[in-house]
Amino acid sequence: MFDAKTIRLAESLRPDLDFSVMGTEEFAILKIVENATGGGVVPVYDADIINGIASFSGVTKSKPLVSLKLNIPVTQTGSGTPYPAGGGKNKLPNNMVSGTNNGITYTVNDDGTVTVSGKATKESQKTGSFTLKAGSYIYSSGLTESFKTYDSYLSVSGKTIARGTYGDGSFTLADDSHVILAIRVRAEYGQTLDNLVFKPMIRLASETDDSFAPYENIRDFIGFSSVTITRNNGVDTGDTYLISFGQTVYSAILDVLNGKLFATHGIVDLGSLTWRYGSGSRVFYTEDITDMSEAIPFDNMACSAFETQISNTSFANMTNYSIKRGQSNTTIYIKDTDYTDADDFKTAVTGMKLVYELATPIEIQLTPTQITTLIGENVIFADVGDITECKYTRK
Repeated sequence: MFDAKTIRLAESLRPDLDFSVMGTEEFAILKIVENATGGGVVPVYDADIINGIASFSGVTKSKPLVSLKLNIPVTQTGSGTPYPAGGGKNKLPNNMVSGTNNGITYTVNDDGTVTVSGKATKESQKTGSFTLKAGSYIYSSGLTESFKTYDSYLSVSGKTIARGTYGDGSFTLADDSHVILAIRVRAEYGQTLDNLVFKPMIRLASETDDSFAPYENIRDFIGFSSVTITRNNGVDTGDTYLISFGQTVYSAILDVLNGKLFATHGIVDLGSLTWRYGSGSRVFYTEDITDMSEAIPFDNMACSAFETQISNTSFANMTNYSIKRGQSNTTIYIKDTDYTDADDFKTAVTGMKLVYELATPIEIQLTPTQITTLIGENVIFADVGDITECKYTRK
């Protein structure tokens, strides 16, 4: 039914298949090759792929693509290091880092203070972001004396909600809000700063001490139930191809032409797991996830509320609000010093998600999608994921 040259070409494209046994997948590949080559051996080319976008030129006759595959990576909302409510206690947001800006050096210290030195060439500031729950708060910059030339402030959606110079200010949030904390030095006064110390404080108005409010940076996961592939000549809108998955995936590999989706990651609510506490290691652990991949690397997961660390990190060296996997098993460990009771911890992490690599990807059969080339230039990209393989013929 298929000539020897078509079979050889199919074998070179899919060496994992046995074309001496005519199964459904082997037949589909042979038909794709036959259609693309017109029944004879026509050279097959690899498209150039840059940043997940495939491009090629020199097509003289429109033909179906020989191969098109893409990867859908794990995708989280927001930015910065995730940390749970309580992650703000006695420290600044994780994404406020030391550095120099416009002549001013900012040093973020372990005790939650920021040391500022230098002479600004123009207005200088350092920022960090986090999420505050709805409520009433007290805010202070933590300066020990009043200066007109420097201050700190909080803003939501570009609008200042509280400013701290010397003393406290208050504000109320009607909804959970993404907040920007900025420490600022104004250059127009021109003073030289010598180890000026800020210690920003945010606490609930209902509290009487100066402990930090339980702010958080929850980075939830984006699930995907479809992908739209666009093919054009690099200028015109071109054609789009919508492929529905029939379910939600959080990371997958898609073989477009053969209609096969391989879900590579699973998702679990941390509150649905059984947790135990190691009083010696001071970490919580669970053995409930049994379908996790044990393959290297050992950081093959991501969490919405805890920073992922590599598996060989010792318990002593795990940073607070971090998560890791066992080195030779699928045990999950979390360090959160706000808790020592497993039941309290389970309640606190309910709603927080973990996405992890599966030991065996889940194969989902879809309807094969045929995409034909344009004469001349071709550009192919997807709204979700990156093109990883694109093969075509020119004539």
